[in-house]
Amino acid sequence: MKSTFKNHFLILTISMGVFASVMSTSMLTIAFPDIVSDFNISYETLQWRNILFFALFAVGLPFFGKTADHFGARRQFFTGIVLFALSTLCSGLTRDWNFFLIFQSLQGLADSMIVPVQVIFIRQSFPENKIGWAFGWFSGTLATATLISPAIGGLLIKHYHWNSIFWCLFGLSIISLIMALIHLPRGLSPEKKSKIPFVGAFGLLMTVIGIQCLFMNNLSTASKLVWAILAAAGIIGIIVSQKSNNGEGAIFPPGAFHNKTFILACLRVFCLYLVSNAISLYAPSYLRDVHAIPPDLVGLIILIDSVMGLAFSGIAGRAADKNPRFTLAVGMILSLGGSVFFWFSGNFHHLLLFIAIYLLLGIGGTIAMPSQNKIALLSVPPEQTGAFIGFFQMIQFGTGAFAAGLFSRLVEGPEIGKISASGFQMMITCAIALQLIALTTLLLERTGIKSEKGVNKTT
Repeated sequence: MKSTFKNHFLILTISMGVFASVMSTSMLTIAFPDIVSDFNISYETLQWRNILFFALFAVGLPFFGKTADHFGARRQFFTGIVLFALSTLCSGLTRDWNFFLIFQSLQGLADSMIVPVQVIFIRQSFPENKIGWAFGWFSGTLATATLISPAIGGLLIKHYHWNSIFWCLFGLSIISLIMALIHLPRGLSPEKKSKIPFVGAFGLLMTVIGIQCLFMNNLSTASKLVWAILAAAGIIGIIVSQKSNNGEGAIFPPGAFHNKTFILACLRVFCLYLVSNAISLYAPSYLRDVHAIPPDLVGLIILIDSVMGLAFSGIAGRAADKNPRFTLAVGMILSLGGSVFFWFSGNFHHLLLFIAIYLLLGIGGTIAMPSQNKIALLSVPPEQTGAFIGFFQMIQFGTGAFAAGLFSRLVEGPEIGKISASGFQMMITCAIALQLIALTTLLLERTGIKSEKGVNKTT
């Protein structure tokens, strides 16, 4: 009993590192119409926040996955939490759009320091037959964040200024820091003096941002040309870093592209999280703009997703330990059902439909998460967990930047700052296609099961 309590509290401590960050994303999506109004900007301009935040977050994941191996996971964990607290505080204080972008970018950078080391802690703290269980409770803790954040965010926005969100997040980050100081174990992830991939990380950042800028309608042709050149230069930087010092300075882990199971997991997580981020970014505004649902009620509708996450996290973790691929398929099919219902929502205005949508999305996402993480984690060498999982999480969370850049022009209607029903439906059509591609990767992966087992035996 004591050991079980200790394990639960350890997972809670590890999860709290991004607890406030998860709340931040959920709260701000509900506040997007208010942010657009306060800063007097369009939805497309607002996407600069999402592009910069998610680009720095995503690119930082493989970079800080390597620095965690170099400097030690515990040290990096604390650095990230302190930076998150400071950037959150400044985001709430500023009244200037440009400074708001800077502070939100720093918040994304702080998140990228924290996330890779959480996976390292899980792998080194739990045996293989408990990894799915650990990821299940990890997702359950994060589901609690998304459970309370829409309701709290909606109430704060309704009764106070939207920047009151950041005072709440700052307090939570301080609680996370205190918990980590007390309970986070020492001696994990010993330092390895490997080369830090500065050139590759900067090149990757220029590539990700540059590609997104090509989709922005409010940039001039000259600006897009400059960003295209920077993206091309970034690709060259990535290639140089991959070949430098026999791959020691590579931003991507050597051997990653020869691991079939791992690459298919990366493709799958890209499709699934691109869909998830697109819905997270635009669905709250769609509910407010197209269906005229007030923000506090939008928060309660989205809360259903989180309730399902909390309710099914333990089941999902145990199922992931028994049969991860079957469990993953079930989760993806349920999420696909939620997207299909969203496609028809433009013709119906009924709260029960939106409740059904978020029920399916919540259950499907929760069931899929532990399995997809376990499949990716066990396909890589233990001594390179930080580098490989940093790369995997870059694909996973970088989809936020792609969702912001790819779909902003599609969903915004003729009235600036408003979501259109037809544009949102087109985005959901793309989402359904991506979910079908993700299901296809499971069929392709069946031939890679044997090779995955071989990796585990040798490592």
